[in-house]
Amino acid sequence: MKKKIVSIFCCTLMLSTLFTIANARNIDEENESLIRGIQKINEDKVINSTILDIQYKNKVFCNSRDEFIDQQQTQHDPAGWNINYDQFVAQSFKPSVPRISKVDLKLFKYGGIPDYDLEFSIREQLSGSDIVKVTKAPSEVIDGWNEFEFTDFEVEVDRTYYLVCEGDAGLGGDPIYCWYCRVEGNPYARGMTHIFNYDVWHQVPASDCCFRTYYTNSAPNKPSISGPTSGNYGKPLDYKFMASDPDADSIFYYIDWGDGFIENWIGPYESGYEITRTHTWEEQGDYIIRAKVKDTFDMESDWAEFPISIPRNRVAFNLLFQRCIDRFPIIEKIFHFIFKF
Repeated sequence: MKKKIVSIFCCTLMLSTLFTIANARNIDEENESLIRGIQKINEDKVINSTILDIQYKNKVFCNSRDEFIDQQQTQHDPAGWNINYDQFVAQSFKPSVPRISKVDLKLFKYGGIPDYDLEFSIREQLSGSDIVKVTKAPSEVIDGWNEFEFTDFEVEVDRTYYLVCEGDAGLGGDPIYCWYCRVEGNPYARGMTHIFNYDVWHQVPASDCCFRTYYTNSAPNKPSISGPTSGNYGKPLDYKFMASDPDADSIFYYIDWGDGFIENWIGPYESGYEITRTHTWEEQGDYIIRAKVKDTFDMESDWAEFPISIPRNRVAFNLLFQRCIDRFPIIEKIFHFIFKF
């Protein structure tokens, strides 16, 4: 029996499930039989894994390159979709960050070592042009997680993109590549599996292949602060703040004026753009202005500090004295009596 009709579980039950999924997406009867290219493997080859949090605020740090996971789907059955001459496979996803630097796919080889290259690409449309493309020789593809690295490129947040795997050989009983997947349950809600057979892409909504997408990011530089080092309380003072981001990401400022007043993540501003903020201290004393910045990935800089002194000034003292006299006229009479002598 050809490999492209091997079932993941019991043949009758599994094919029935896949046909139900296909019917739900209005795939015509003639093409239903094509959505069968999936291979079962031995249980002892499966690496247990669980899906992790993919929310924007909970990124996972990966290595010293300042590389982080954005989207991922790591659940799978002991099976995978065929990638060969007769069938290509794609997994759709939606990034939550505007930059992609690397992709990992969990793959295995079925029936031996294939004699053809594995072609991986990222596309905006299933049948569109490649944004990036990476080709791996049979000796470079391992049973497990495979890295596909490329130059960072910009993407649109929450837009659908496609991870596509293709092969130009592998027929009959030839060794082929397979992409680990969870066939049912829809473990990744932001995308699905797509199968290409006979010049047509088919959706398999309940299935998701195993993948991870990454982005690189570096923390912004500590901001600079400039302005007067002293002033009068009750009088507005201007201060300039400037910071840059190594990745040229937009930045937000957090400013603590030292008197209990805080400006909480104002922005965004372009990297390297100088801003001016005005503040008034209402009481005399010594204060420390503290400021830091974060980029659009929520990575923060170190704190910058700027000391300032607000002494009691003569004008303010005279105003206070006049208020006392206005409120207590007897004080003025006492001073006249004292200084008369």
